Amino acid sequence: MENVVENDEINDVMLSRIAIENLKRTMPWIKFISILGFVLCGLMVLAALAMLIGISSAMGSVAVFASVLYLLVALLMFYVNKYLFDYANGLKSYFLSKNGVDLDVAFDMQRKFWKLVGIITIVYIGLIVLTMILFAAFAAFAPF
Repeated sequence: MENVVENDEINDVMLSRIAIENLKRTMPWIKFISILGFVLCGLMVLAALAMLIGISSAMGSVAVFASVLYLLVALLMFYVNKYLFDYANGLKSYFLSKNGVDLDVAFDMQRKFWKLVGIITIVYIGLIVLTMILFAAFAAFAPF
């Protein structure tokens, strides 16, 4: 098995052949998933606009709230997919230039992607726990 060589020089990056091949093979999938995410983000914006235009008169403030929520989620999805897309482009730049700075930028985009996904996950779990607590509190005071 090939060893990974670490080098602390600024523009000199040394990766094993296996690491380079794995990065090259995952790069198209990263770009595909990010583009698919952009498409889904666009569909969410269209759905939000459709709710604002079509349903807002019938459902009033509920439709407006849902539309704003859709737009906020679409904005969040945009940033998640942008980091992923920039990661794929950073890898491509590195493979074309062999400049370690390009790889640094790519890995920084990957770090930002996972940080944002982690924050979203923590907030989501927190909202689930809060919802469970609220349901339990309402159930405790509900007349049976």
